[in-house]
Amino acid sequence: MSASSGRELRSLTQPVDTDLAFSPQPHADDPAALRRYEETYAWDAVGNIVELRHVASGGNFTRRYAYAPGGNRLLRNSAPGEAAEPFSHSYSYDEHGNMTSMPHLAAMAWDHADRLQHCDLGGGGEVWFVYDASGARVRKVQRNASGSRVRERVYLGEFELYRERAANDVAPELERQTLHVGDGTRRLCLVETLTVDDGEPVAAPVSVPRFQHGNHLDSASLELDGDAAVISYEEFHPFGTTSYAANDSAVEVSAKRYRYIGKERDEETGLYHLGARYYAAWLGRWTAADPTGLADGVNRYAYCRGSPVTLRDTSGSAAETPGLVVERALLQARHTAIEAQLLALDARDAAATASRRQFSEAMARQRIEVGGLQAAVQLQRRYTASRGWLDTVTRMPTLTELGDAIAEDIALRPFAYAPGIGPAIAATHHTHDAGDAWSRRQYLEASGHVAGALGEAALAYLDIAAPAAGVAEHGAERVITLFSNGKKVVRSAAVRTAEGNASREAERVAAEGEAFRLARHGDHPSPRPGGAQSHHGVMSAWMKKHHPAYNPDEAPAILMSAEAHARTFGVYNRWRAEMKAEMGGVFDWAKVSEDQMRRLSEKMFDAAGVPRQVRADYWRWFERMKGALHRGR
Repeated sequence: MSASSGRELRSLTQPVDTDLAFSPQPHADDPAALRRYEETYAWDAVGNIVELRHVASGGNFTRRYAYAPGGNRLLRNSAPGEAAEPFSHSYSYDEHGNMTSMPHLAAMAWDHADRLQHCDLGGGGEVWFVYDASGARVRKVQRNASGSRVRERVYLGEFELYRERAANDVAPELERQTLHVGDGTRRLCLVETLTVDDGEPVAAPVSVPRFQHGNHLDSASLELDGDAAVISYEEFHPFGTTSYAANDSAVEVSAKRYRYIGKERDEETGLYHLGARYYAAWLGRWTAADPTGLADGVNRYAYCRGSPVTLRDTSGSAAETPGLVVERALLQARHTAIEAQLLALDARDAAATASRRQFSEAMARQRIEVGGLQAAVQLQRRYTASRGWLDTVTRMPTLTELGDAIAEDIALRPFAYAPGIGPAIAATHHTHDAGDAWSRRQYLEASGHVAGALGEAALAYLDIAAPAAGVAEHGAERVITLFSNGKKVVRSAAVRTAEGNASREAERVAAEGEAFRLARHGDHPSPRPGGAQSHHGVMSAWMKKHHPAYNPDEAPAILMSAEAHARTFGVYNRWRAEMKAEMGGVFDWAKVSEDQMRRLSEKMFDAAGVPRQVRADYWRWFERMKGALHRGR
């Protein structure tokens, strides 16, 4: 992103960690309240903001950034009025790349898993954060400098409990309960109930709903009460600072906390809590390096790869395209069209009935996930390849292209259906006059075999050529070619085989170029080609102990050779023996932390030779699964 424009409050100054106060609701056209702004952004070669220039009547400012040599860590940025180095706003880091101080935070401490644990508010007290075994935040406690006021917030799934006390271990002077109500993909409403006020229980507590209406990023722009009266309205600059905020002071609710991309802004630090990391919206940067490594780009501190208007990151580990209403509608349209095609096949192939049911169930699972459209498109690509609908497979490689291609591809234009060749083969025919040579091309969806090596989807096709029509196919020359995204040829091999063995030959050629395949464990083929074995990166026994709803068939797993898998056994056995000794002779998965489990997984990946990109993809999938298990509790 190079530039943006919009409107903002006329009273706005250069955004920092402090919040923009909500003001009484002015008329949108009140010239005394609003002004237009324009922002331009200068970047270096690896996606660091070098300069942010903000132009507005009476509110111009420029923020300049200075980074560590040879890295992406922000060392300093300019304070208002500073045109050149040395800049007065400075930052420090620990060895893991976590910020240990900011201009408004005297000290920031991180735990063993690189989670923010404590902040010294620089004369304003302290704040602590507590997390469960899955990494979800479960408690936040703030104490002012004199210790005369303690604020505590406890998170229990979709329920929150907030208390204010005069000191530790005394009865609360204020207590408020908050319930999050959603539709499975996003928050729809916060229901707040004041239960203690001025140290006394409220005789007849009244619940106040706060219906949140989001923009295309799911940022909570508009809040309404149960009578559709406006509670608050907020607009944002591209990187998440507030540009406009107004509320109805007559409505008795707490200060708005869930804001940019629908996530909580900690009023104590000014940082947004986005799952695995904390985000400084006024800087447009993370306060810690990406825990997944380079999976989301070479710059581990850049937010959404510099595209905050079209992407968002709600997990702190991966930028994603927002799950918009229009995307869900497009997904439903694709689902409906594919269902119609499968129903038509029922009359020709009874096996399609079971396939249709499996496909529908998978699509239903994808629809309830935020950003599930991209996964659903990939699912459709796999399915259409297996049934021979080749137009859609080759023209729908990315979510970005979906919007433009939906109109022409919705009919799917099926090719000939060839159930006798194998579950992943479909044929197209081209016949000339008698005596002319004929050819046939058969397609195999091969991403299952080569995605680990390529890092992208791949297809295979089998060319069959005979000297004249009617010549026995058993003697025809055949060439199997693997190619990625319909463009780059990966591997090609000549084969001579009967048509009935085309699927196995394609699998053999794919396996020769195969390294490691990442997929849902239940989707790995059985029997597996070449004696390959499926490896759960994180031990299922640990997952079942810490996440009772865990289903190993739904978990990510890496298909690898039996030899590679066997090399992980020795690593595991040695680790288990060491842990058993540390536990006093009785091994207990409940005593194994997630950090210990991750280190074991990486050692087993090392032994098997799992590529770095496959590992990064695995951990991203693992975090999404863990988040889904947490939300489902």
